[in-house]
Amino acid sequence: MRPVTGQGRDLTQLEADERDHVARFSAYLARMLPVQSEGGEPTAAGLAWYRSVMARCHLPGTPWPPCEPPDADALMHALAGVQELSWVMRPQLVRAWVEEALNHSPGGLMSMDTADALRLAAGLLDTPLPPALAAHYPKVP
Repeated sequence: MRPVTGQGRDLTQLEADERDHVARFSAYLARMLPVQSEGGEPTAAGLAWYRSVMARCHLPGTPWPPCEPPDADALMHALAGVQELSWVMRPQLVRAWVEEALNHSPGGLMSMDTADALRLAAGLLDTPLPPALAAHYPKVP
């Protein structure tokens, strides 16, 4: 049995359906992160970002889902699934997205487009911004 709240779990302990939702939503984000793609497919940097995020979500030896951006219906289904993650897991996922965006951004500096996409994703998941992302949005006194 696992705790209902997800406390004590990390991204490698996602259930298969949770991992699928994360993979599909991350594949969608890979089209924008860390560099905007021109077409419907992720750039090489986007694919590297996706692989790094998925490496955080998988135990060694488990196959990674391919980076295939979902259609509109699958995107909404994936978003709903990611929104159903526990309140402990959602911030871990957003932090992984942000850290890997920084790791794969040119010069280690996240662009405002990347920051905006991640801020929107954090808002959709009702989770606070990680400090590295919050730094892009200074509070106005």
